Amino acid sequence: MSHTETTGNIRLRQNMTSLVMGLRRSTIPPTADIALAQSSISDEVQFQGELVRRKRIVLLAPKCSTATCTMCPLPNEALDDTREITSEDLIAQIDNAFPVEEAGDVEMVTIYNNGNFFSDSEMAPMVRVHIYNRVAESNARILTVESLPQFITPPKIAESKRLLNGKRLAVAIGLQSASDQVRKYAVNTTCTKKSFEAASRLLTENDYSTLAFLLIKPPFLTETEGIVDAVESIGYLSSLGINDPILCPTRVAPNTVAEMLLIEGKFRPPWLYSIADVLNRSAQEYPESLPRVVISELHPNANSDSVCASNCEKCNDEVIGALAKYNNSRDPAFLEMNCDCYEDYLREINVEEMMWKAQPLAERVSSFLK
Repeated sequence: MSHTETTGNIRLRQNMTSLVMGLRRSTIPPTADIALAQSSISDEVQFQGELVRRKRIVLLAPKCSTATCTMCPLPNEALDDTREITSEDLIAQIDNAFPVEEAGDVEMVTIYNNGNFFSDSEMAPMVRVHIYNRVAESNARILTVESLPQFITPPKIAESKRLLNGKRLAVAIGLQSASDQVRKYAVNTTCTKKSFEAASRLLTENDYSTLAFLLIKPPFLTETEGIVDAVESIGYLSSLGINDPILCPTRVAPNTVAEMLLIEGKFRPPWLYSIADVLNRSAQEYPESLPRVVISELHPNANSDSVCASNCEKCNDEVIGALAKYNNSRDPAFLEMNCDCYEDYLREINVEEMMWKAQPLAERVSSFLK
């Protein structure tokens, strides 16, 4: 690649980042009680072949320090400096969401802060220490958090080892795609393969687990490209020994570039058929890999401000139910589906291919920005 091309691509990403950041708007109401977590639910989830009881807590956090992604709604679900959220507020949220009397019934505690758990600008060290101590005192065996890899450092991991008292730590990392082109231009993330692999090695060396988020059909990709990209990304993770990727079908949320593309008729979330196709192909090509689909991203009622992956009204609920059964069993037999809208699916694939296929990804992004 020439120097001019390199400079042009850097400028392209800078322009996209400016657009993404300019679109951000907090969706948290100003009356929200900052002593309470954004959400707190109890459920069951597969973890390394085992169904475990989980407490899943999403903190009402102040910001995401890396809010550059073209599709991610989570930075808009933080208050982002509109109201101060102190460390004491975050600790109160944790204690209210995970009271002592519930500590004996949970095998896994998942704590998300709509950003990066290991970023000191997002979560002060005293909050992490409180979380470690809280989990160490409970019957939970596993703590799951989320962070981009550049914040996962030896001192941060050493602190967790010291305080978790032998409990397991699993860190979810938003890799999104194994393709450098897709991550750079379609997603506009700061995550690189080099930093991802370094963080994964560090976690493995400490007997911790790496969980990886992958997108199904990032913005600017066609349906067919999205399927191929997801399957190839599952293969890449499998080559690293990461065999339980978490698949996130792109949800089009307000105040994102994905929403702009949707309005312009240049993008729609993936069809449910495509999600099933990814799972079927990965089962054939990488049978050791057992990906899980984030079902919550598929429910319009839970994401009323968003456009979610879908087929048609007649089969949506049935197919989402089948995907949920697949999650619990990892059996592709649940993915057999038959509906009249499959013909519409095939037609739309052809329309997308005609619109985007002839254009390299960076050129699509450049054309959109112009």
